[in-house]
Amino acid sequence: MNRQITATQLIAATTFVLLFCSAFTGDNAAAQEPDPYLQRSTEIFNFSTTATEGAQRGEELYYYKCWKCHNAYSLEAGTPAPLMKNIFDRPVLISGEPVSDDTVADKIRDGGPGMPAFRHTLSDEDINDLLSYFRSDDCCFEGEEPPSNPRYLGTEPRAPLVGRGNFGGGPAGKVRNSDNVPLEGILVQLIAEETAIRTTVYSDATGQYEFPALPAGRYTLRIARPLEYDPYQRNSIRVEANSRRQQTFDDIVLDRISETELLPPTEEIISQLTGAEWIMNLPSTGEEKTVFKGSCGFGCHSYQQIFRNRYDERSWRLLVRRMIRYRGSP
Repeated sequence: MNRQITATQLIAATTFVLLFCSAFTGDNAAAQEPDPYLQRSTEIFNFSTTATEGAQRGEELYYYKCWKCHNAYSLEAGTPAPLMKNIFDRPVLISGEPVSDDTVADKIRDGGPGMPAFRHTLSDEDINDLLSYFRSDDCCFEGEEPPSNPRYLGTEPRAPLVGRGNFGGGPAGKVRNSDNVPLEGILVQLIAEETAIRTTVYSDATGQYEFPALPAGRYTLRIARPLEYDPYQRNSIRVEANSRRQQTFDDIVLDRISETELLPPTEEIISQLTGAEWIMNLPSTGEEKTVFKGSCGFGCHSYQQIFRNRYDERSWRLLVRRMIRYRGSP
């Protein structure tokens, strides 16, 4: 598999690079159709972890694209960006245009003297979801009152950790391909149905994996980062606790998604690339990559997030200036 060529083809068009930053057998069933809801990386980069459309998705877009400037903290610090709460109750925008869906949408697309233009990074659907959020009663949260996490299912202050200090003794199994070749370094994951807590382990050189002791209950078994392999998932697997013999799952059999060396540039594959894979495939010199890593990565931004953003040069300069003066961007 040639990840370098594939990623280079995906990244080369980015304007940002040109700017250099600035089971016991009864539960062992066949694999089911994977649930896209569980592939968090794809959802995160499509702003759909809580909803696929409407005001709820608009709230997520607002956090990533608007809140960092349009908040009470930056307003007190002198940023001219207005708060967006009750924006449609005001007669005019700061620029003087009357407030309407069209003028607010145009402002998002075109930006202003101190605001970047989002026409290259937000689609019409994205902007419509933002407008829905601005008009909703939930707009707009502040840092001291963030929205709740709809995925958190825990009802107790803390979840019990049965295997504390013991990294083995739980369900085990093997990962291999259809030619019976063991697969090493595969992330095997169990998700508790009751709490949504995820536990992930790696397969070793022989394809074997072993979980720590887990609370009894129903779990979803999946491959957390299939990348070059077809997604894999088995639902509602019963995990037993305090059993006299170790629970063993059926083999996980994975097939490559392509018979060729290169992988197709699908959204699902792109969202699974690691930061190391992104930076390794940048079409730049070592010196330029060092400047980029030291100025933008290394604890500030994920490379995936950076390369997914598209702005014109004027907007990038505004963003870099904003980041130099303030902290706390995602």
